[in-house]
Amino acid sequence: MEKIIHGHPSGVDVQTVLSGGCLKFVKGNEKSDNLIERYSVKTSSLFNFVLVNTNKQREGKFTIQKVKQLSKDDPAKFEDAMGMLGDITGEIIECLGLGNPDPQPVD
Repeated sequence: MEKIIHGHPSGVDVQTVLSGGCLKFVKGNEKSDNLIERYSVKTSSLFNFVLVNTNKQREGKFTIQKVKQLSKDDPAKFEDAMGMLGDITGEIIECLGLGNPDPQPVD
């Protein structure tokens, strides 16, 4: 299913469902350098997450293709956007108090 939606999935969605907690995919310079950082979530967390099916069809594969095209057409804009997303991700991890990750290579 994930291949149909994403095209070439990182495996983070499946890993998260199977292991719980929070996972962050970190792309390395080479495919063999890719990591998944696993953060454990304390059950006494102040935050509750709810996933809801909106019944709205998404075009994840199309969106990913557009992002790849941006990386080719305007590398500087792409790098700026990825940097901002990385910063936001770091702030969320800090706000949730997730602590230090347990990095693992991607199989």
